[in-house]
Amino acid sequence: MSEQGAAMKGQAGRAFLAMVMLGLVSAFGQQPAPATPSSSPPRTAPAPAMPPASVPPSANQPATSGAASQAKPPAPAPSAPGAAPRTVVPPPAIPRPTLLLAYWPPEQESDQALPFVDTIAIVDGRKLIDPWARTSDIPGEINKWIPHFDRTFFPKGRVYEVYEGGQRVDAGTVLRPQSITCDSLSAVVKLGGPGPARKALAGGHPRDLHANWQKPPSEPQREVFLRMAQSLLAPVGIAASQVRVVNLVSTRLDEYGPPLLVGDASGGSQRVFLIAEAQRHGGYKIAISSLHDADENGTDNGEHEEFLDQLDITGDGVDEIIAIAWYYESWDYNIYQRNAKGEWQKLYNGGGGGC
Repeated sequence: MSEQGAAMKGQAGRAFLAMVMLGLVSAFGQQPAPATPSSSPPRTAPAPAMPPASVPPSANQPATSGAASQAKPPAPAPSAPGAAPRTVVPPPAIPRPTLLLAYWPPEQESDQALPFVDTIAIVDGRKLIDPWARTSDIPGEINKWIPHFDRTFFPKGRVYEVYEGGQRVDAGTVLRPQSITCDSLSAVVKLGGPGPARKALAGGHPRDLHANWQKPPSEPQREVFLRMAQSLLAPVGIAASQVRVVNLVSTRLDEYGPPLLVGDASGGSQRVFLIAEAQRHGGYKIAISSLHDADENGTDNGEHEEFLDQLDITGDGVDEIIAIAWYYESWDYNIYQRNAKGEWQKLYNGGGGGC
C-alpha cells in the first residue's frame, strides 16, 4: 500500500459516514381528447350559425358578445383530425443509476488537504450493484473502466449530499476524480461548510431522513458489548482479559425501533465486529457478527471491520447499517439489513479499492 493509503487506513479507528444519491423519474401525463362541436338547436328563421360553446375563437379573431357576436361569429375550429389544441407532454425521464458513497474527511497527518468521496455501491432503483462487477461493461483492462466510471459519476461540479446518522449535514461538489490508492473509484470534493470531522456517507436523496440517533454508549451498554465480544472470541483462544472495545455507538434504525449497539472489539490477533439488538424483556442479543485475523498487536493494520454509518437506502423507512472492512492493502464495504420479519442479513458486499 502507498504511504498515502497507509495513512488513511491508520485513521480507521474512527467511525465513518457515507451518502446516498437517487435518480428522479418523471410521471407520464395524459393527453386530452379533442373537443367535439355540439349540434345547433333548431331555429324558426334563418340566423347566423353560432359557434359551439366548447370551441374557442380562432387565434386571429377576438371573441365578442351580443349583436356584434351574431353579426360576425367566430369561425369554428377545423374538424380535421389533430387540429384541436393539444397539450405537449414531455417524455418520461429515464432513471439514471447514482452512487452510495463514503465521505472521507481530510487526513490531519498526510498531504490530503481536501476531503474525498469513495464509492460503496451503484444504486439503480432498489438494486445495489458492486461497481467493480461492472468492469465487463468496458472491454479491456480495468484501467479502461476507471476513466469511464469517473466521466459518468465524477464530472467536475457534480454535487453529492453528505449525511451523518441519517441526517443531511452538508453537500460536496466534485473537483476532480482522484484515486486514494492504486485502484479506487473516488474523487476530491469541496464542501459548503466545515463538514463532518469523521468519515461520513454521501449521495443524492435518501428516501427517509431523520435526526441523528447515534450517541455514545452508556457504561452498562459498554459492559454488555464487551461481554458479547468476549463470548465470540473465547472459542478461538482469546482470553477475556485480552479483549477491549475499540469502537462502539448506540443507535436505532427507525423512530420506534429497539436500541442497537454497533461496534468492534480487539483481542490479541483477532478482531470482532458485531451488531447487538435490545430485547423486549431486557438485555441484548447478537444480531450480526464477524471475526477477522488482526495483527499480533491488535492494531488497525490487520484485517478488521468497523461501523461506518446508517441510512435508509432501500426506502422501507428502516435504516441499513454500513460497515467498512479492511484487508491487507485493500478495503470494501458491507451493508446489513433487518427485514420486515426482524431477521438480519448481509444485503451487500463490494466497492472500495486497494493495490
